[in-house]
Order: sequence, then C-alpha cells, then structure tokens
Amino acid sequence: MRGKRLVAALTAVMVAVLLTGCESVGDRIGAGNYVRPYSMTKSEKELTQLLKGDDDYTVIGQFKVGDEYKSIQMGADVYKKGKLSETNGSSFSAPLDSKDSRSGKLAVVVRDRMVHLAESNGEGMAGSSRDAAISKKATEKDWGESSSEFTEPAKVSDGKKIYLMSLVLTDSDQVETYSPEDIAQHPEKVRDYQYVYLFYVIFSKDSTGKSADGTDKE
Repeated sequence: MRGKRLVAALTAVMVAVLLTGCESVGDRIGAGNYVRPYSMTKSEKELTQLLKGDDDYTVIGQFKVGDEYKSIQMGADVYKKGKLSETNGSSFSAPLDSKDSRSGKLAVVVRDRMVHLAESNGEGMAGSSRDAAISKKATEKDWGESSSEFTEPAKVSDGKKIYLMSLVLTDSDQVETYSPEDIAQHPEKVRDYQYVYLFYVIFSKDSTGKSADGTDKE
C-alpha cells in the first residue's frame, strides 16, 4: 500500500509540473477551438524520464476554445474484444467559466495500471485518478501491450470526442498498433484483443458537460 501511495504521489508531482510548467497558460497558442500535441521542453522531458517506469505512458496536449464552450470532460472508452463496454475506466468534468479557463494543457498518464487524467488552465488544475481503471487481469506478466498517441491538431466542436491516446492489452505476444481515431472508427480491428482503452477529451457548450450522445457525465 505504501508503494502505491508513493507512486501516486510522484505521478501527481510529475503531472503538476508538466501541466503548470514555466510557460504561462495560453502563451503562443494562437487562434482557438483546437487540441494539439504539446512539445515538452528539455527539462520537462528529463523530469518525465526520471519519474516514469518501464510500463508508463504519458501524453500531454494543449487546448484553446472560445467563450461559447462552458465545460470540459476527460474520460476513457473501454473496448472488450472489439465491443464498447458499458463502463469506462476513468472520467471527470470541470467548468470553463472564464477566459483564463478556456486555454491550458491536458495530461493522460497510465502508471502501474492506474490512470491519471488532468487538465490545467488559468483557474487551476482539475483531475481524476482511478486505481481500478485498468483491468486487474491485464497485470499478468505474459500480456502484450501497445500504445499510440494523437500526433495532429484536432478541431474542437460541441460534444465531439477528441481521442488523445490508445492503450491495447492482450494475452497475445503479438500486438499491432493503431491510432486512437482508427480504433474509434473501426473497432472491429481490435476484436482479437482483450482490452482497448481510448482516452478522450470533450468540450461542451452545455455547462452540464453532456457528451456527444447527449447523456450526462459524472
């Protein structure tokens, strides 16, 4: 238990440093309504390498949206044998109720099968961590895995899921790598794999943070 707490504490430090950083939130971002990959500085890369383990995955994004967007949500779609599960791995939502809050950074960190989702802007940092987000069955040593992160800027629209990272876990020793968008559009490609996690962000013009299908999120 103490080891898990230490890992969680170190991960929280890493996420906080990467998301708040030295650069002011919104600096040199430009025109809005997009999410794009964030290029880490040399010191940020060194910190990430220092704190991450062999099986860790970290994705950092940068966003800016207009005044019409009122909330942000981060979460994960879970596919089992190519079929979308009714339960997701982790989720949180936060309001975007000021100009400062509508630009900032996003982080997805998977460490020791624990998922950390976080968003930082001029109003502070919000996030979610779930110890049980990744199936315990996927901790078996002989399982294979692959991961892919988004590499191109994505245009924001109301309720649209923008996928930041995919994580594939399977008991096979051969695992192909697919982009998050490719899996979302063609889930049949991953029907031979036990678990696939698609981590996403949604921006909504509705302050309740409704998803693309109109349902309320936690």
